[in-house]
Amino acid sequence: MSLSSGTSCLVAPQLDLRPGLKADDAKRLKDLERENSHLKRLLTDAELDKAALKEIAWETSEPGAPGGSRAPPHAGHERE
Repeated sequence: MSLSSGTSCLVAPQLDLRPGLKADDAKRLKDLERENSHLKRLLTDAELDKAALKEIAWETSEPGAPGGSRAPPHAGHERE
């Protein structure tokens, strides 16, 4: 596919061209930044899930908690 000079002027600003970067490199950088952002969101979601599961496990391991517990909490066990 061939781009006219007018079209390439419209595309180049969207690629956030930085001095010394070729258009292909700038596009790759933008794609990697987008993927990195997505992976950070996934990690944040996983950490929130992990914290919620720890909280549930803590609540159900307390003596007298509804549903009982598999084992009593260890002596000196502190919540994180």
